[in-house]
Amino acid sequence: MDVGSGAFVDSLIAARMVRPGSQAIGIDMTPAMLEKARRAADEAGHGNLDFREGFGEALPVPDEWADVVITNRMINLMPDKMTGLREMARVLKPTGRI
Repeated sequence: MDVGSGAFVDSLIAARMVRPGSQAIGIDMTPAMLEKARRAADEAGHGNLDFREGFGEALPVPDEWADVVITNRMINLMPDKMTGLREMARVLKPTGRI
């Protein structure tokens, strides 16, 4: 999962790295960036890459869903950093990592 995925570059790299049958998800709060990311992912042909609207403090995935959470500077933009970090911990599997 890429928190604050923006235009999708890090999410695309993640989609290439996941094991077969797995999925990479980019989370962004802006509809314009999500639309841009979805178009770019479609053009790149990555069927295992999904983008969802959401905030780092309320990630739109179930508990213990992710093996890895990445974020590129997004934590710096969160008004409540501790809530964002707790939310990342919530979505990680017990063996997951940030």
